[in-house]
Amino acid sequence: MCALVFLGASLVGSLLLRTQMVEDSFAITDVQQSIGRLTQDVQEDQTKLDALEASLPEKAQKLGMVPGSDALTIDLQGYKPSEGASASKSAAKTQASQSAKSTAKSTAKASATANATKNTTPNTKENQ
Repeated sequence: MCALVFLGASLVGSLLLRTQMVEDSFAITDVQQSIGRLTQDVQEDQTKLDALEASLPEKAQKLGMVPGSDALTIDLQGYKPSEGASASKSAAKTQASQSAKSTAKSTAKASATANATKNTTPNTKENQ
């Protein structure tokens, strides 16, 4: 009797396992087809992009643009600014610092004024 129960349970388990494997195989096939379609879409989009890039110089020329010259690089290794440049840098830093302080002061005044206005203005809903 135990052997028949074991055999029956094994048979049912085997059928369930096979059913699950078949379902998984269909799911894998669907995913592979989806990947194929997406790969094809990417290739088509890349082809469109390549065509647009190829037509870009012509479109730019029609708009009156001209090709740029070769890139220019400057080697600053070993560069030391002259004394005049250092003085103008210091003046620029001082001016920027003064401007920041002035902005901070005016912001603080505006904030204080806004707070004072809020505190003195009666709420219209309470007055009704």
